[in-house]
Amino acid sequence: MPSITVGLDFGTTNSSIARSTGRAGEVELAQFRLLDDSTESYRSLLYLEHIRSQGKSKLASWTGPEGIEHYLSREVAGRLIQSLKSFLASRTLQSTEIFGRRLTIEDLIARILRDLREHAERQFGVPITSAVAGRPVRFVGAETPEDNAYAESRLRAAYQLAGFETVEFEFEPVAAAHYYESTLQRDEL
Repeated sequence: MPSITVGLDFGTTNSSIARSTGRAGEVELAQFRLLDDSTESYRSLLYLEHIRSQGKSKLASWTGPEGIEHYLSREVAGRLIQSLKSFLASRTLQSTEIFGRRLTIEDLIARILRDLREHAERQFGVPITSAVAGRPVRFVGAETPEDNAYAESRLRAAYQLAGFETVEFEFEPVAAAHYYESTLQRDEL
């Protein structure tokens, strides 16, 4: 079965993923279960728990709305991680230890991106191997072009860890301007 390319907005707080419908300018946004409803917005968070079962220890994790539900339903909370995108330009945050396991920021972001990809694959009924993804013009904390290149390389690595074979980045303001233009009935400056 041939794969498709999706548009993916991995945001600091929320993310979304969409595919072209094949009709000029139309897209279909992935829908995510949220309590008794659905949403097109996926919280960019990761919830991890240390689970012991039959004498074995394992690290379990959930992302997005499911991560929020698990976090809120637990008597003994695990570790809730948010705003990971804000740390991509930081050379001092390479990894963190969670319940005795060392995980890189790329590993943590990849877990969120993988869940987004797999959910969209189930909804759209087709494998997803490529993405056109938004990225900030200047990542949080980036002071030089080298800092931005470093942050983008880490984000690219996370996409690859999440199962995307290719990813093309587009500056987020360009994507927003393109969308705005598509809603216009006449030319504007």
